[in-house]
Amino acid sequence: MVSATGTMLVPKFKIQHFVAGAIAEFTPIPGILLRFAILIPLGLCQSVAKTHWKAIGSYPKLRDAYSLQIRAGEHMAFKWSQVNFCYHLAALIPSTFLLSPVNIIFAIPDVVLLTYLSLAITSQESYSPKNMDCQDPTSLSNPVFLQAAASLGLLMDVERACEEFKQQRNFAVVTCALVASMVFFNICNCFFACVRLGKEVNSSKISHSQLPIWKQLLPTLMLPFREFMVLCFWILLYVPCLTFRRFPASVQSRVLFAMRCRVKSFQGRFQQRKPAQCAQTDHNGAWMTALQGKNTDAPLAEFLCVYDVLVMVTTHLHYVDITNLSLVSRRIHKTLLPAKDAPSNFLRTYSCNPGFKARCYVCPNQICNGCLFRREVKKAQLFYDHLFHCLPHCSKCYLRTLREPRVDVHGPAQIDTRQCACRHPTASTVPQFLQRLFHSSGNDAHGILEEGRTRGGPLLVCRTCNQLSDAELAAIGTRRLKGEMRSRVLTRSDLKGVADSKCCSGCRKVLRKGARWWICESCNKECRSRLHRL
Repeated sequence: MVSATGTMLVPKFKIQHFVAGAIAEFTPIPGILLRFAILIPLGLCQSVAKTHWKAIGSYPKLRDAYSLQIRAGEHMAFKWSQVNFCYHLAALIPSTFLLSPVNIIFAIPDVVLLTYLSLAITSQESYSPKNMDCQDPTSLSNPVFLQAAASLGLLMDVERACEEFKQQRNFAVVTCALVASMVFFNICNCFFACVRLGKEVNSSKISHSQLPIWKQLLPTLMLPFREFMVLCFWILLYVPCLTFRRFPASVQSRVLFAMRCRVKSFQGRFQQRKPAQCAQTDHNGAWMTALQGKNTDAPLAEFLCVYDVLVMVTTHLHYVDITNLSLVSRRIHKTLLPAKDAPSNFLRTYSCNPGFKARCYVCPNQICNGCLFRREVKKAQLFYDHLFHCLPHCSKCYLRTLREPRVDVHGPAQIDTRQCACRHPTASTVPQFLQRLFHSSGNDAHGILEEGRTRGGPLLVCRTCNQLSDAELAAIGTRRLKGEMRSRVLTRSDLKGVADSKCCSGCRKVLRKGARWWICESCNKECRSRLHRL
């Protein structure tokens, strides 16, 4: 360039322009080299797989006498290795001369064939040799099959057969790694090419009609590529999940167990564990924190210490009368209801009318037909459902439930990763963003939550709690159930022989420190509600 004064102007060199040009020019090179390099291990894999499948298909002794997994795995390996080899050989020249971003169309068959080749490798896991040196024939996965192949003259010996099976699998793994790398480089090349072309069009100072035809059509051509990039994103998001579904149940259960342990340990740090409040209520509904009165009735306390006298008195009283009597003084309270609560079962057995006996909805008092009162108040049915239908399990029993196959799925056995949905929705089961996006009919989560939180119905309360208002009854009952859900001190001897919730309902062993898993007794799935103690 020449200035107005006649001097020569030298354009300034900028490193940004050099890097951008280098990326635009040399990004396609790794993809081209990788597609050429794929043919080497893929050809070797196809050759070995062809030999194995020809031997298995030609001899009925090898085809029918042994496991069908060997036949299916070798057939799949030979079929898809041959298809991959023919495709990559045919696509080598077109993918080299097609410029970006047009050559991104090869990424679709690349991903599809890569998926099928990966499935072929997965099918060989059950019978491929696990011994790396192949020196011990007894350690092979199928020593009898390899010995039969060697006796028919197909292979020299068992060690040679082991090496060939191992080489075939290694070639397939290397091919999958190279194809995945090639797809990644092609996607990056398409992205950089689209960005570069977009900048050229936007920075051009000439009119749109004076641009070349391909630049005028660039916005229209960019639309399908943009949609394709979105499609690739969803494929990369869901293909690992779908591939994981094809793994054996033992592998899936261990991975899911490790993931759930991480989530449970993280949630347990933020969970507030509050002990259950087991206290008596006075006529005003306030919690009594201390006993009032003085030790002025020592003769009455000594009189009640006699076992026969206490039995005769208890048979003519209701349990709520005994609790009210224990509030007279400290000494009588220690006589009737000591700190360890040892004779509480004795008092519950002899007090109240024989027949129907239950527990007050609000307080721990026992009630019967003669001392109960029915109140039409909305009760926290949600907590009751979790409290009486979710059983605690240890980690070993929970892992065993994960390995149980689905009963409603046809085809190969798969584990059921869904959580329990028998209880009403809680704050932890409200649909997330993606769930609300794909299941628009369940967007009204707040309405469902409020509908399932409370239910109308009569509440059975004692004489003391009957003096409280409906709002106070609902609040106190909900607070008590929350405390029991967190501390888990409620005894449930009527549920499958589980004497206490601190014992595992699967193996009947005492639950130690660590994660506790709550399994619904109706569907045998994990209940992930945050109301449970983690």
